[in-house]
Amino acid sequence: LSPHLAARRAGVSLEVSRIIEGVAERERRADAEVSFVESAGGAFSPVLPGFENAALAFALAARLPGKTELLLFGADALG
Repeated sequence: LSPHLAARRAGVSLEVSRIIEGVAERERRADAEVSFVESAGGAFSPVLPGFENAALAFALAARLPGKTELLLFGADALG
């Protein structure tokens, strides 16, 4: 089940800006050289309609200063 459908079932809403800011805040607190963010599904699985994991990865990379390398990992299927 994709994140946006799971959120709908749970009666909550997902916002890309909140996801990105939440990850960025955790990164600031952790002060780690390497970060891992596991995706739900593959690079082109939707986080929200019209916004896939690949787009989230690029948005996170742009938001995390000093983190120039990016590795997106996740299963190639949901479930």
